[in-house]
Amino acid sequence: MSFTPEGKGWIPKYHEMVAKGEIPLDVDQYEFDPEKNLYLNVHDTGLIYGYPTNFIFYPDEMGKWSTSNSYKLLLYEGFILSNILNGSSSELDPKELIDFYETLNHKKAKKFGLFKGASGDDHDIVDSLLSKRLNIKIHGESFWLNYLSNSFIYTDLILYHKLKMGYKFPNLEQRIQDIQKAALHIIIAATTSNGIIGEKEKAVFDMFLASSSLPDYDKNEIEHLLKAGLTFYDLVLPEELTWIVRRWFLEIALIVILADNVIDPKEQDFLEKLANKLEFSKYELDDAQNSIQSFILNNFEKLPYLTDKSEFQQIYGSITKKVVKAVTNNKEKILQELSESKELVALIKKSTTKELSRDEKKKVRKQLGDLAKSIPALTVFMLPGGAILLPIVLKLLPNLLPSAFQSNKLEEEGENE
Repeated sequence: MSFTPEGKGWIPKYHEMVAKGEIPLDVDQYEFDPEKNLYLNVHDTGLIYGYPTNFIFYPDEMGKWSTSNSYKLLLYEGFILSNILNGSSSELDPKELIDFYETLNHKKAKKFGLFKGASGDDHDIVDSLLSKRLNIKIHGESFWLNYLSNSFIYTDLILYHKLKMGYKFPNLEQRIQDIQKAALHIIIAATTSNGIIGEKEKAVFDMFLASSSLPDYDKNEIEHLLKAGLTFYDLVLPEELTWIVRRWFLEIALIVILADNVIDPKEQDFLEKLANKLEFSKYELDDAQNSIQSFILNNFEKLPYLTDKSEFQQIYGSITKKVVKAVTNNKEKILQELSESKELVALIKKSTTKELSRDEKKKVRKQLGDLAKSIPALTVFMLPGGAILLPIVLKLLPNLLPSAFQSNKLEEEGENE
C-alpha cells in the first residue's frame, strides 16, 4: 500500500496499515517507569533533538519524504507510543489531540487561529494542526534547519505523556512556557559558561528561541540575557520537575557545550553543578553525554550538519576511551562474570558476524546490566543511555577480552542461537 504522511486521509490509512500488520507497534518495555520508557523508545529517533532520523514504528527508513512530513509522522507515532505505554488504545482519538493542542496553545488558538485552514474530519484537522505546530519562522522566513529545528516539539510529547500518566496541570499553556523559558536560560548559561559564545552555540540558541511559543516580550528579554550573560547561580527552574524534563534540561546543556566537540574545565564545572541542581549523579551526567554522542555516532550519515569526518572521529574516540577504560580497569572481574554467563558470551560473539535481533539485544542489555551491578565502574551502562552504547560495547568487548570468546564450545553455541 502506498503511503505518505501528507494531505487528507493519511492518518486513517496509517491505522489501517497497523490493523493489517504492515506497521507493527512493537514497544520495548524496559525496567523503568513510564517516563524512562518513553525516553528510551524515542531517543534514537531524533525527536528529542529536533531532527528526525528514524521512525518509532513505521518500518521504512527515512529519506523518501520531506523532513517536515517525516517529523510529522514521527511526532504522531510519539503520541501513539505514549498511549501504549500508558495502557490506552494505540489508535489515537483525534478529538483528544485537538483538545490537547487547543489547551496547550489557548491564546494563540484564539488570536491567530491555530486551526485556521483546517477542514474536513477530525483527522484532517490533526494533520493541519501538526503541520502548523512543526513549522517555525525565523527572520520572517519559514525554513527547516538540518539540526535542532522545531526543538521544543519534544516538550509537546512530554506534557501529553504526563497527562496520560494522570498528572494535572492548572495551566498547561503556562507550564510549557515555563519549561521553554527555563530551557533557554540553561542554554544561555551553558553558552556563556566559559566566557566565549561560539558560532555553533549561538546557532543552537537561535534555533531554540525561534522554536519557542513564548510571547515576543519574553523572547526579547531572553535575547538581551544572552548579550548580558547568565551564570549558573542565576538559574531558577520550575517547580515539581519530573525525571524526563530534568533529563532533557541536562541534555540540551550538553548539546550546547558539545557543539564544538570539546568540554573545557569551566564548561565541565558548569555541567557538574547543573547535574547536581537537577538531582543527577556524576554517573547520570556521563550517561547523558554518552547518549548524545552515541546518537550522533549511530546517525552520522543522516545528519548533514556533521560534514567533517574529524568530528565523527572525535566523538567516537571519546566514547571508545570511556568503554576501554571501564573494561580494562575491571578486566578480571568481567572475565569472571562472563565465565558464568555462556549465553551472553555467545550472543556477543554472534554480534561480531551478524546483526542481533531485537530480543537478542534486549537479552544482552539485561545481562550486561546484571554484570554491571557487581562492577561500579560499569554502572553507566545500566542507565537509560546505556542502551544506546550497546553497539559500541558489543564491538569492543571481543577485542578487549579475547580470551573470553575463544572457546570452540561457545562458538558452536553462538552459531546455534
